[in-house]
Amino acid sequence: MKPPTHSLTAPPQELASLVQAAKQQPHQDAPRLVLADWLEEHGDASDQARATFIRLQLELHRLAANDARRSALEDQARQLLRQHHSAWLGPFCTFSEGWRFDRGLLCLETDIHKVLGRSGELLADCEQAIWLDRLVLRQVCTETLARFSRSPLLSCVGTLSIPASSLGVAAIRRLVSSPLMASLVGLDLNYNRIGNHGAAVLGGTPYLANLHTLDLWMNSIGGRGGEALAGSEYLQRLEYLNLGGNCLRSRGLAALLESKLLYTVRTLLLWGNSLGPEGAALLGQSRGTLALRSLYLNENRLGPAGIQALLAWPHLEKLELLSLWGNNLGATGTCLLAQAPLHSLHTLLLSNNRLGDEGVAALVRSPYLSQLTRLDLHNNNISDVGGRLLLETDNLPRLMCLDIHDNPISDSLLGLLLQRYPIPARDAFCSHPA
Repeated sequence: MKPPTHSLTAPPQELASLVQAAKQQPHQDAPRLVLADWLEEHGDASDQARATFIRLQLELHRLAANDARRSALEDQARQLLRQHHSAWLGPFCTFSEGWRFDRGLLCLETDIHKVLGRSGELLADCEQAIWLDRLVLRQVCTETLARFSRSPLLSCVGTLSIPASSLGVAAIRRLVSSPLMASLVGLDLNYNRIGNHGAAVLGGTPYLANLHTLDLWMNSIGGRGGEALAGSEYLQRLEYLNLGGNCLRSRGLAALLESKLLYTVRTLLLWGNSLGPEGAALLGQSRGTLALRSLYLNENRLGPAGIQALLAWPHLEKLELLSLWGNNLGATGTCLLAQAPLHSLHTLLLSNNRLGDEGVAALVRSPYLSQLTRLDLHNNNISDVGGRLLLETDNLPRLMCLDIHDNPISDSLLGLLLQRYPIPARDAFCSHPA
């Protein structure tokens, strides 16, 4: 790749500091609103348009999928982007294969070879580099990753994502030993087979102490890897931790629950970790998860015994999202769940659990689910009997999104359910949350 030929100038230090503050608080809107105010007050016409664009994207992020205001706001944002994308992107506009703006900051997906060497150095020096929040690298190998770990562009990135690259331990060690990693608030290494040794490398790296988000989906991490992460003295600022698709079992989970690692975590994914009722019992006994608001326990073979164990967990009443896909709950487990004090829950995901009409009846009778806005019941052997209960209930006053496909329900009743619960399921949830 030829080095970029755009004008390369440094941004004002005050602006750079405000953008960095927005990156360092990725889940907060306030720093981005402060940034927009500064652009409006101190910037040129393009900066003022960017200020409006940031506010629009923030508002769109907060709106429900069916909000009547969404279409007009999206049109306004698209128009601003068409008019100003060249100025906002600068040399990054040459990366035609994948760029977008998320809540005002730049997300870029590219072949790693395009950001190595002199090209990466020039990009890091350009005015637009400060806006680079999320960088997704493809075609990565140990040698290219070692080179990138020395690139000044790395220090501009808020969240680094290197998915499905089968990196292994050696490459991870080279990457995280770079001091330039210290500015990261997010690291996504899903599908990389780092194993227990890789988990130990991550846990022992001081340059990751600023991470708020860590995604280790599908990395062959077992109980010893869970213990290594739990013992980290550096990973103590995490708000989002994805350990789904590994094999922690109760050994790894016990270590995590006894550590300080989870003290600040608000979203925890433990999808498919062979936890079983024993793991649910460990959760039921835990007291160190006070910040937790979203919990994914999909495909862990919990069964009714696991739900019974979870009922002892005092933190259940604080959860806002609970995902229990594919846990063989049946009607018995669902009836137990309906007795749980889920006062704050707005999202409940129960697909592939064979709960049937009896399970639906328990859910609609529950006194604890009045805050639900999303309910996933697809593929649960629910007939028109259960469908009619969902249509006629008064106990789910806030429910807007109901996923009930792949059940033996008549088309006429499905149409009525869609009228009552109008938000399509595809707009509410993705299988691999990020």
